[in-house]
Amino acid sequence: MAPRPAGWSFWPAEVPFLDDDDPRRQPVPQYVHVAACSHDQRAWEIDVEQGPDGLSSGKFGALTWHLVAELARARPGTTWRTVVSRTRLQVAWTMPDQQVSVEGGGMDRSLFAEQQHDRLLGLAARLDFQGALVLAAGGLHGLRRGAELEVYRIGERRVVARARVAECRATEAVCEWIGEVPALADRPAGGALVAVPTGLGD
Repeated sequence: MAPRPAGWSFWPAEVPFLDDDDPRRQPVPQYVHVAACSHDQRAWEIDVEQGPDGLSSGKFGALTWHLVAELARARPGTTWRTVVSRTRLQVAWTMPDQQVSVEGGGMDRSLFAEQQHDRLLGLAARLDFQGALVLAAGGLHGLRRGAELEVYRIGERRVVARARVAECRATEAVCEWIGEVPALADRPAGGALVAVPTGLGD
């Protein structure tokens, strides 16, 4: 065990001070690093007149606002992948020019825990300005024209609409609605959606 460096009086005497290569060191848990935007973008603020608690108002970082909201609504067992996926969609819906950046191997851990879980299933989806459903997946992901999907709001388990792939590109697909066109943009988070394929199409 290495001696405590001079001036490190704050280090508890009962806690071993171990060198990096000491075999007694515990492995560092897989981390998750979430950044407000990519290196070539700006992180924006949003104006909030009244938050869901009825009290919050003012300017907040887009990432901070949506990430805190997702952490608050998370349930036991929720993974970082789920929280980050929902947050990225919410930020992209609010600030289209800001893409939340994430790195680290701990995405499938429960929040503030070590337990690993299965990954979130479903495709990130959004509404375009004409109200069409656009998927962040395409032919390279196995989708084909005619594939049908069930559409969910982020954080909800109820199917709110069904859609069919009308145009399929390599990494993006545009869908047409099956049946009545849903009113998905009736609140700020209306464009943050998850689409679950029920068939891959032709």
